[in-house]
Amino acid sequence: MVSGQKFFGGDNINLVDIAAVYIAYWPEIVEEAKGIKFFTRDKFPKVSEWADNFLNCQVVKETLPPRAQLLAYFNKRHEARHKA
Repeated sequence: MVSGQKFFGGDNINLVDIAAVYIAYWPEIVEEAKGIKFFTRDKFPKVSEWADNFLNCQVVKETLPPRAQLLAYFNKRHEARHKA
């Protein structure tokens, strides 16, 4: 990201931002389900800032699957692995 810009291509979401949705949304949910941290704001401040900007866009909020539903899914998978 270029300093002073909200997204990878400037002030508007573009294809790179959409392709990087995995970085913005999924890791935090998996981290919570597994009880570990992959990304921290201290280590990745620019990525964290971008993710906040991206996830706070109304169109993104309307498009992503509900966080609670994904967390329940990953918790169930995590529990099933530990039972096996």
